[in-house]
Amino acid sequence: MKIKVWVHGIGFGVLSLTVWAVPVAFAAALTPAVVVAPVAAPQVQAPIIRSQAQGEVMQASTPLRLVGHQEFCAKLAQSFGNIGVASGFDRVHTAMLASGAAVHVVEEFRSGRASDFIRAGLLRTIANVPAVASDQSYLPLSGIVGEAMGVGSNAALALSSGELRYIPAAQRGSDVVVIAQNAASLTPDRTRQVAEIARTQGIRVSIVWVGSGEESQGKHDARTLSWLAAVTGGGFADLGGQASPCGSSL
Repeated sequence: MKIKVWVHGIGFGVLSLTVWAVPVAFAAALTPAVVVAPVAAPQVQAPIIRSQAQGEVMQASTPLRLVGHQEFCAKLAQSFGNIGVASGFDRVHTAMLASGAAVHVVEEFRSGRASDFIRAGLLRTIANVPAVASDQSYLPLSGIVGEAMGVGSNAALALSSGELRYIPAAQRGSDVVVIAQNAASLTPDRTRQVAEIARTQGIRVSIVWVGSGEESQGKHDARTLSWLAAVTGGGFADLGGQASPCGSSL
């Protein structure tokens, strides 16, 4: 489905924003959450955004890469499982850590308490194992979430879509994974500017969508961010609209 919307910007004339609805990524926002076997994501043609005043056209060179919530949760759990193995946990405790930590992190993201780090002591509590020497340390979530999105452990983590307005040049050629509940601060004009800067710097923006997606504004924000991921070569994972995405798929 293609929807064309004319938006009056400031200083940039009239923008024609064409948004392509992603049939798979937003299905969870429209139907009750059910556990199904993973299926291959369809090839989705990327949307186009155009500035008539500047005569610019921006579109993705490849289809939007969709990361299913089951795939995301499985990879997230695997990363925590690897931490359990490296910490010397036995098989049972490692499995408890893997599933429990994945559920906890996603619930924190969805509650608006997203963080860059997770306390090692919390992992011990989840796995119900004795304290270890590094119990007071913190583990960065950027690499763990980057692996879950399939972009590698060197990804930078942004805890809201608003942080995209401050992409530094130091991140040239890198992957940025955004935990997004909305795109309120990204007007159509700002979204286009972020996309231009990201493409110039070779930055790939991936989105982990944790918004409710139940109201029209939420769906619009999700589509805006999916367009940004598409034109920068990133991925999009829809974890919105479900009570516990990782809890239901592990």
